[in-house]
Amino acid sequence: MDSLRMKNIFQFDWIWILATIAVIALGLYRRGKHLIGHQRYNATRMGLRIGILAGLLAWILVQVVMYLPQNLPGAVAGGLVGLGVGALATRFSAVGNDAKGSWYVPNIWLGIGLIALLIGRYLYEIFYLLPQMRALVRQASQTGKESGILAFTVHPLLEGILFLVVCYYLANYLGIMIRIRRLPPAKTTT
Repeated sequence: MDSLRMKNIFQFDWIWILATIAVIALGLYRRGKHLIGHQRYNATRMGLRIGILAGLLAWILVQVVMYLPQNLPGAVAGGLVGLGVGALATRFSAVGNDAKGSWYVPNIWLGIGLIALLIGRYLYEIFYLLPQMRALVRQASQTGKESGILAFTVHPLLEGILFLVVCYYLANYLGIMIRIRRLPPAKTTT
């Protein structure tokens, strides 16, 4: 009995889940590091981020419209909320100029809230949806009928959270870029 229990704990599938969690945690740590303190503004980098996010948003939106039209209301609602929260974050972010150039300080509380939302989304996928998908695959392999696995691949709520995050960063970066461009040039002392 104990050997069976130990075998279930160390199944190969859990290695992939733990590796995925570790990669996600590393990405969130790197993103979280940028939520605290002054960030140097680089117009090229910011423009590149905005371009990548806009392209990603357009591509995901086309995919939703073509393949998952039932998730479109969740995506639109998440996008609108993300734009609003991104505009709010821009308003509460500090921007300025000094002798080294322009800088900004992102709002830490909105950033932490967004990371908490992302962590919740990933945990929901891993611990709630993944076991259900496995059960459907197992059932389909035993009965020979279609499993309906595609019903779990993208949930409208998860689609909304994805659009919320992408639109948040798009609005926040655009707002910071606009605010920094409106700043008067830094005074240099000689």
